[in-house]
Amino acid sequence: MSKAHPLAVLAALIGRALLLPLAGCGAPGPVPVTPVTFEMVDNQTGGPDEAASLAIRNSGEWETFWATIEPRTSREMAQSGPNPAPAIDFGSHTLLVAALGELAQPGHSVAIGAATDAGGEVIVDVVHTIQSGANCSFIGVVTYPVAFATIPATTKPVVFRQSERRTGC
Repeated sequence: MSKAHPLAVLAALIGRALLLPLAGCGAPGPVPVTPVTFEMVDNQTGGPDEAASLAIRNSGEWETFWATIEPRTSREMAQSGPNPAPAIDFGSHTLLVAALGELAQPGHSVAIGAATDAGGEVIVDVVHTIQSGANCSFIGVVTYPVAFATIPATTKPVVFRQSERRTGC
């Protein structure tokens, strides 16, 4: 086996070092990811019939969505009409909704765990928690887990990523 001359090795290293910056020419660099401040608004079991991941940006969208879940909200005994949709300032906030839809057994919950700005989109991490195990005992009840959070108003696309977490009772 022959050994390369030290100057040949040095020339090869210098050549690679000079070409390395050119390898990425025109290719985008890494996208900076910035945490987005979010505030949980509510976490309940009165969501819509179908699973949904929504970024609601105006009162019209909010009123339409609210009409689908309002019948599951609690009422005062003397109350005659529906509950109004909670006020959201859409001039400064986007409302995030993560709903699991109808589930034939209790022990499920959903929460928004994080939100990040990834340049061209906002990524929202949703955590679906399932309580299970030998010590779990639930009555037969249908649930509709849903979580609401607000983030600063954005026109960027919002991508929801859901993960599942199992816990004991």
